[in-house]
Amino acid sequence: MRRHRRKRILVYALLIPTAFFLACPVFWLLILSFRPNSVIVSGLGSITSGKFVLDNYVTLFTTYDVGRYMVNSLIGTIVPSVLSVLLALLAAYALVRFDFPGRTFFYSLPLFAQVVPLIQLIVPLYVIMLALGQLDTYTAIIIAHLSLVLPLSIWMMTGYLKGTSPEIEEAAMVDGCSRIGAIFRIVIPTALPGIMATGVYAFLETWGEFLVAYLLTSKENMRLLSVAVYTFLPGAQSPTTWGILFAVAAVFMIPSLVLFVFLQRSFQQGLAIGAVTGR
Repeated sequence: MRRHRRKRILVYALLIPTAFFLACPVFWLLILSFRPNSVIVSGLGSITSGKFVLDNYVTLFTTYDVGRYMVNSLIGTIVPSVLSVLLALLAAYALVRFDFPGRTFFYSLPLFAQVVPLIQLIVPLYVIMLALGQLDTYTAIIIAHLSLVLPLSIWMMTGYLKGTSPEIEEAAMVDGCSRIGAIFRIVIPTALPGIMATGVYAFLETWGEFLVAYLLTSKENMRLLSVAVYTFLPGAQSPTTWGILFAVAAVFMIPSLVLFVFLQRSFQQGLAIGAVTGR
């Protein structure tokens, strides 16, 4: 009993400083986003000052088209995330439930796709979208983001579906349920934690993506929020308004933070299921 208590104390002694070290930059960012620019550039005064203002956020949403950037980012993130979950579910179901020639190759193909560096995909993506006349469109962003997250989504979903029982599906189909009906009534509810984990992964991966969004969009009305954050960095504009930079960074952080907080349990369950059943 005493030994177990010592282990818990040791674990918490390691976790608490680690959590503080990881959370400190986030809290510092939020605090600085409410400081005036004159206080931010004062060094230690930015930490010790008790002055909080909303001027940075007011300027951000009135002077700059941040609302438009947010909508663009949500469209370029939610749509490919939903599509990746749906397509990964169907592809993983075929890999797990059916035996066909080349199944081992197709099972390894998503992992091979992850080996290819993103920088090598940029030029082909740009040339294809340019030839199709889809630059500065939602179509270009959705297709590009979908191509980035779909391979690993298929691999993750395959591990989750291996933990579902095919006997229940067969019993449902004996009772008159179709294959598609069995997928929606049996497979999806059973693998829901894994589906949620895959969706969270796809959202976080595409929400924070910068390179593709930067190269495929040049018009102001199609700019994504990740690209907008870059425009406030030192050297991108002159002079740098630090308060607005911290404010837009805080706004950029909120959706992914809220999503993870509300879906944290499902995300952890999905990762645990994938770790146990994936092989």
